[in-house]
Amino acid sequence: MIGPEVNNISAIKMYEKVGFKYLKTVKIPDEFGQLYSACVAGASSINDLENFMLKAGFTNIKITPKEESKTFIKKWSSKYNIQDFIVSANIEAIK
Repeated sequence: MIGPEVNNISAIKMYEKVGFKYLKTVKIPDEFGQLYSACVAGASSINDLENFMLKAGFTNIKITPKEESKTFIKKWSSKYNIQDFIVSANIEAIK
């Protein structure tokens, strides 16, 4: 997960509040620049997302992947098969 800038303390505290942990700071390779801006940077697994939402106080969480999203996600990169790792989803929950 790529999070806030390292000097954005308030944003980091919000991430930690829902269960994120700092691992390390790395430079993103230039060839990933286009993918970084395509929302890939913030992608979480469905299980992680469910856990974050539970920790934030949500209930009745329902995350339904949209299989048709693989068609447009595949167009984001001809070099990487990112459609095998990323999917758009409908997210429903109660707070």
